[in-house]
Amino acid sequence: MDFIPVAERSGLIVPIGEWVLNRACRQQKEWAQKGFKEIPVAVNISAKQFQDPQLISKIEGAVRDSGIKPQLLELELTETTAMIEIERTIGIIRQLKEKGISIIIDDFGSGYSSMAWLKQLNVRAIKIDRFFIQNIAHDPYDAAIVKAIVSMAHSIGIQVVAEGIETVEQLDMLKSMRWDVSTEFSCDCVQGYLFSKPVSSGMVAELFRNTNPSLSER
Repeated sequence: MDFIPVAERSGLIVPIGEWVLNRACRQQKEWAQKGFKEIPVAVNISAKQFQDPQLISKIEGAVRDSGIKPQLLELELTETTAMIEIERTIGIIRQLKEKGISIIIDDFGSGYSSMAWLKQLNVRAIKIDRFFIQNIAHDPYDAAIVKAIVSMAHSIGIQVVAEGIETVEQLDMLKSMRWDVSTEFSCDCVQGYLFSKPVSSGMVAELFRNTNPSLSER
């Protein structure tokens, strides 16, 4: 909440973002070399970074230099960033998808995009903003909004991630949300402090081993 705004105002967010992108790709390769199965790594792209005319070439370089498969890199854009220059965003996403790199729209519901634009963006998934998740177990309006977002996204072939899951109640509510004519769960994936707070790369590997030992078996 404090670091990112300062980095954006100073202009340092672009070189920092580039470093993070390269480091994340190398880390994914290191995990693979340690015997873990191939697991995609998601990297957030800031608004200023997304405006960089060299963005695609830098992404290509990070993938090439690390030696990972493009399919193992996912890029996350906030809804607001994606909508700044929508036509340009559509073009960039199309180029990245052609190279096998997936795009996820983060903080969905906090901006002003429409489902029509979302369809044209052709992203792999959206992440429902944590604002709608935090009171989902107690606020029927938030629960209705989440269910509506999931329903619309699924109808155009987009997966949904609920972010900011911090309590068992929130998770149980998401699990209980089902289509009227199907037994399909509401969300495809969830993430949040209920499962783990941010940890170092070494601790991530330990989490892999502890939660699913088969991940370390080829």
